[in-house]
Amino acid sequence: MTIKYDRLMNVKPGSMPAVLEMGPKFPELAKKILGDDFVGDVRFYARTLGPLNQVMWSWEVESMDEELARGAKLQASEEWNEMVSELMPHMESSSIGDAIWMEVSKTD
Repeated sequence: MTIKYDRLMNVKPGSMPAVLEMGPKFPELAKKILGDDFVGDVRFYARTLGPLNQVMWSWEVESMDEELARGAKLQASEEWNEMVSELMPHMESSSIGDAIWMEVSKTD
C-alpha cells in the first residue's frame, strides 16, 4: 500500500518569488538530514490554475510509522527548523497543510 502526502500551502501575496526559491531546498535538506531514511521523488509544485498563490510538496511512503519517524527526525534538526522559520513569514495561516491519500487502485 502506498500513502501519498501532499503538503499544500497558501503563499502571501508578493511572496511567491521567495517561496519558489526556497521550496526546492526542503527536499535537499531532508535528504541531508535523513540520509538512508530519505524517501526520494519529492516533488515541489506551484499552482497555475485555480486558486493562485499556492505551492505543494508531494511524496509517497509505505507506512505512516515511517513517515512519523522521519518527521520527528526532521523536527529535531536545528537546521531544518531554521529553514522552516525562514519560510513561514511567506505563508498564510489559512494554509491547508497536509492532505494524506491512500492508494485504493491502480491501472498499469
